[in-house]
Amino acid sequence: MWALIEWTEIEASLDIVKRKDILQSVVHEGDVVDVKYEDESSPALILKMNENKDKLLKRLNRMESERRQKEECKLPEKRAIKGK
Repeated sequence: MWALIEWTEIEASLDIVKRKDILQSVVHEGDVVDVKYEDESSPALILKMNENKDKLLKRLNRMESERRQKEECKLPEKRAIKGK
């Protein structure tokens, strides 16, 4: 089992982790849980759980692409500087 998560301490940071790396025994999509990372743990929001890692990777890539598009829309328009 795999989980698509969003780290809560790192803005807009998505990841896919194994279920065994989630430290709580009972979890559901939408829960904020502690996830083991190297020698420590960090809080993360479970966005989706699935047996198939490839499906989660596709979803992760789609979500990151959508976020990039939203960020590009927020950028101010470049304006030409007119000389005197």
